[in-house]
Amino acid sequence: MRLGCSAPETSTFSIVMIAGSPMFLGGASAGRGRLQTLSPTPFQRTMSHPEGHTMPPKFSSFEEFYPFYLGEHSNRTCRRLHFVGTALVLGVVVAVIMGRLGPLWLLSIPVIGYGFAWVGHFVFEKNRPATFTYPVWSFMGDWVMFGEMLTGKIRF
Repeated sequence: MRLGCSAPETSTFSIVMIAGSPMFLGGASAGRGRLQTLSPTPFQRTMSHPEGHTMPPKFSSFEEFYPFYLGEHSNRTCRRLHFVGTALVLGVVVAVIMGRLGPLWLLSIPVIGYGFAWVGHFVFEKNRPATFTYPVWSFMGDWVMFGEMLTGKIRF
């Protein structure tokens, strides 16, 4: 199955379901401890600008993008902050569905999810979040990484 993320009719729900599917959770990882081998990524070594910035490469599929995404999350504290933000997002959604929180709490989801992630990138990872260049694939990558952290494929 090939993921084309340029389709405007792709809903957030379907992206979450695809990114959390067993195909991605099992197939996207080569095994435990691979984050340590991806820092810096080959893309970062070859795509450097004279000003010290890193130009993100172009990807044609999520499968190509995901190793780059993992390389952008080599700092353990950054990964932990992503995990906490994603878990809190899930908690808010579940609490709203169960009636424990009002529906207006759904408006907090971007602040919660991106807030934790961006603190991880700007403070600990010291890089620019991939969301700015690849918003859909980064969203998917966060859910896949969350699943891999839950299953122990990526070190928490």
